[in-house]
Amino acid sequence: MNGIYLRPARHSDEVFVNALARSTLWPYIEATWGEHHQREAQYAKRGFRRNGTQIICHHKKPIGRLTLTEFKDEIVIDDIQLVTEYQKQGIGTLLLLDVIENAKEKGKSSSLAVLKANPAKKLYERLEFKVYFTTRQHYFMRWYDRPEK
Repeated sequence: MNGIYLRPARHSDEVFVNALARSTLWPYIEATWGEHHQREAQYAKRGFRRNGTQIICHHKKPIGRLTLTEFKDEIVIDDIQLVTEYQKQGIGTLLLLDVIENAKEKGKSSSLAVLKANPAKKLYERLEFKVYFTTRQHYFMRWYDRPEK
């Protein structure tokens, strides 16, 4: 996408990332965890983590974040969030396809967890992520390039 790029997160991105998590996840976290202390615990889990986080930019303007954790056999997509006005434009899809391609080149799978209340699950299914485990709140999904064991 024209003008879209990733850069490593800086300490100065913490306020942006935490506000982004609240603005993009609020309806899903509220629907999943009704009690205030439970919601706050979820925001704390989704808060700023500089290591592994890249800031999604559009012509130098921060518009989102992508947080990954890489393991021996897997790349975990911990968070992908875009500010509302940049959603549904294919940016998230392209970034996820890049993660999948990177994992594929390394012979790894890609995985993520999505709240059951979050309609993003449909996007992940279109990209061929498959549910491999569920809890009361989450779908755990994985993309494989090799046969499942």
